[in-house]
Amino acid sequence: MYWPADGEKKFGEIAVKLLTTHVFAEYTIRKLRLSKSKEQCRDLTQFHFTAWPDKSVPESPWDLVDLYQRVIAVPGSGPILVHCSAGVGRTGTFIGLCNLLQEAEATGKMDFRATLWKLRQDRMNTIQTLNLIKDRQDILTQLPLPTTVTDFWRLVTQYNVGLIVTFDTESEKNDEMLGEFLPKSVTEPFENDSFIVESQSAVESQLETEMSLTVQQKDVPGLDSSVGKKLS
Repeated sequence: MYWPADGEKKFGEIAVKLLTTHVFAEYTIRKLRLSKSKEQCRDLTQFHFTAWPDKSVPESPWDLVDLYQRVIAVPGSGPILVHCSAGVGRTGTFIGLCNLLQEAEATGKMDFRATLWKLRQDRMNTIQTLNLIKDRQDILTQLPLPTTVTDFWRLVTQYNVGLIVTFDTESEKNDEMLGEFLPKSVTEPFENDSFIVESQSAVESQLETEMSLTVQQKDVPGLDSSVGKKLS
């Protein structure tokens, strides 16, 4: 380790003193003080993500998002140093996440392929492990067309989908080729001949809107499916 478990430890001409330690479920936050002499010292913050095994993946991607939000909230000068054991897998994934979230905030879009390509131009093999989860499948589809809205919600109910991630729904307002498929508000549900979709709650942030939906299929009495939806 390059930091002391407690107290102070010297590494060459640099003394490192542990000031505070805060342990959370997925990561630990430490305050460290570096000094060469009484006149030359500075404090820094270390975020140690502990829920990410080497050559594997974390249990939840939202833990990384939470870590990112904590990191950027810390005031400081100079660049951020990011590392893991080899400096490519976990390091590259976190840097890629930072770049994508900053891109989304600035432009409203994310280009995953371009971000990965740029990272690998700077350091080969960046982001190594494919995220395979033992019993989970992802279903990819386009935004519903006016003629496929019912098919969309039937897909959700038949496959017992519990999470929907939607990009670029602003196009619905201007593109007549796209169909309306979401509730307009908590008090104004979406309804067509086959489905009623109600919003139980909606929480908006700068990057996304999170809605909790209830989907009821009209032609199967009593069938309700609770669907959590993240819109970014």
